[in-house]
Amino acid sequence: MSAFLIVDVDVKDAAAYAEYIKRAPAFIEKHGGRYLARGARPEVLEGGWQPQRLVLAEFPDAASARAFLADPDYAPVKAIRHRAAATNITLVEGLSETKDASAAAKASGATPPSGIGTNGDAEQRPQRPPATTGLRHVALLAHRFEETERFYAELMGMTVEWRPDADNCYLTSGNDNLALHRAEANHAAAATAQRLDHIGFVVRSAADVDAWHGYLKAAGTPILAPPKTHRDGARSFYCADPEGTTVQIIFHPPLSGV
Repeated sequence: MSAFLIVDVDVKDAAAYAEYIKRAPAFIEKHGGRYLARGARPEVLEGGWQPQRLVLAEFPDAASARAFLADPDYAPVKAIRHRAAATNITLVEGLSETKDASAAAKASGATPPSGIGTNGDAEQRPQRPPATTGLRHVALLAHRFEETERFYAELMGMTVEWRPDADNCYLTSGNDNLALHRAEANHAAAATAQRLDHIGFVVRSAADVDAWHGYLKAAGTPILAPPKTHRDGARSFYCADPEGTTVQIIFHPPLSGV
């Protein structure tokens, strides 16, 4: 059963905390964990809790999460966090995988996918793992590496989360992750690069789509298609980053929280 660490961080020393950010991921990965959100500035919708910065990490189980926090090799890194920030950490276990998923599907009236959970050979197939948290990671090869980084950081407002070297950069909006890799430094990957149609940034309202269109157009960003309202109620436009990747800015009610 998956378990989650919810960390409320109030940074007091940004420089020291930056060092912690560089060193902590290795210990998360060591214990089978992964970040679901990191450095996110939360939007409080109800209640009086006013967290400054939230981190959400998923582990295979509660024991793995506790082992991460208790790892003696992590202790010096944890000490940096204690000096640099005030933190509150909560451990919560997720739903049991198969039974709870089936019960939720029955309660909602959902029909299982064809061929799964019915009589016949399909019953011999492995059970699908728990649902993913969504498509939140994109990796791009960039020949115009510095210009592409500036587009996503300065124009799109993403934060540089990690820069392991001059040829690689990881950015985030708080609940996603974009990896930029200099194409010339990744010859094998560049030679077999797969096709990509476009990537998308979700905004909260149709009006935000038009605001982003005006902003990016004024910044000299190539606009590939102007704002348009679609039949499903979504509204979007397309532009291009410096590398030529098509970027969609989209208001989509199910994703935008409407």
